[in-house]
Amino acid sequence: MRGSASGLLTYFRLQGKRILRLLPAILLVTAVLAGAVLLVGRSFFLSDAGSDSRKSVRIGIVGDYDDPMLSLALTALKNLDTSRFAVSLEPMEENAAVSNLRQGKLQAYIVIPEGFYDSVNYYRNDVQITYVSTDGAVGIGTVMINEIAQAVGALLLESENAVFGMQSYASDHFSDRFTPQEISDLGVQMTMRYGSAVFSRDALFRIHETGLADSLSFRGYYICAFILLFLLLSAIPFSPLHADRDDSLFRLLRLRGISPLAQVFAEYLAFAFTVLLFMLPALAAGGLLIGAAGLSVPEFGASAVREMLSLFPACVFAVLTVCGFQFLLYEVFSGAVPGILIQVLTALSAAYITGCFYPAGYFPERMQAAAEFLPAGTARILLENRLLGISGGKAVLRALLWTLLCLLLAALTRRIRMKAASGLLFRDERRSEG
Repeated sequence: MRGSASGLLTYFRLQGKRILRLLPAILLVTAVLAGAVLLVGRSFFLSDAGSDSRKSVRIGIVGDYDDPMLSLALTALKNLDTSRFAVSLEPMEENAAVSNLRQGKLQAYIVIPEGFYDSVNYYRNDVQITYVSTDGAVGIGTVMINEIAQAVGALLLESENAVFGMQSYASDHFSDRFTPQEISDLGVQMTMRYGSAVFSRDALFRIHETGLADSLSFRGYYICAFILLFLLLSAIPFSPLHADRDDSLFRLLRLRGISPLAQVFAEYLAFAFTVLLFMLPALAAGGLLIGAAGLSVPEFGASAVREMLSLFPACVFAVLTVCGFQFLLYEVFSGAVPGILIQVLTALSAAYITGCFYPAGYFPERMQAAAEFLPAGTARILLENRLLGISGGKAVLRALLWTLLCLLLAALTRRIRMKAASGLLFRDERRSEG
């Protein structure tokens, strides 16, 4: 037992020396992959994906902008009303509005004809605005826009009827107490109260966003996703170490008392430990990039670098399980070209089904459950739990079980290959003697 442990440590040191010899090439490829992931993440976060501009509804306004009342109303809506956070009102000509609507750049546009203000001001309501949308834009946004348009029209008409009714009633029953000018002033005050109620309607409700997955924010979710993507690609730089395997060396180690399981364990430890060391500067670089871009992440505190480095404990178990699976792939698919090709295909496939490119919630429930059970899905859950401050004991246990299973399968694969190679060698020797 002591000899086996000594042989394991010796072989582990030998693997460390091999990694050091190949370290310049490994660092170069790792830096390229990390830079690519960081640049993609930066452009992704700085784009309008998940931002307020993407969530707002764009509506074109067509009308006579020389009319001071129209300009005043648009200015108030764009700067004072809380609808500016959800609805973007954009003045434009009707030709441009039609073109933008057909291209999907607008959800609708409104044509305000001449004389509309006078019609409303004098309670005639004989000039109507035109609301234009497309039949193909079916969805909650279209339904809400249509309902809002109807609600605005009803509010305008009913408030006018209320003001006009109050003035008529006051003229008929309180003419001895109020002069016509005072009754008119009361109508103006009542109209202003209706306007104040509309502008302060945000006090009646509040908006709460649940996030993409497990209450994570959009940016928090994709921070975990891009960390996982880098981890899934981290095995590619180690292809010179694992792709070309010398079965004669493995047989020699076996004769010296180092079993296939011990060989696999030593090689895996050196591989996983190196990847884990690479995670520290990668996390720090991600934090620096987030801080330099001024991105706000709801799950983060004041220091983005500190928050990113706080994910390192979760990265330990994520690296263990993902590297175990990657090591198994190198063991099963020997050879430089097949080994690298299967690593790339597996990394991209695992990244897709675990939600690195699209939120996992977009996939069917069965696919989500299967993805969470896989090593990559387990790693994603570990990162998300750490970001949310949740102790994910089940995810840690599943990560350790996956690591153990992958190493046992890798050792079994090596043992079978060694036996097959020994059998071929024995038959070749018998033929040469014959």
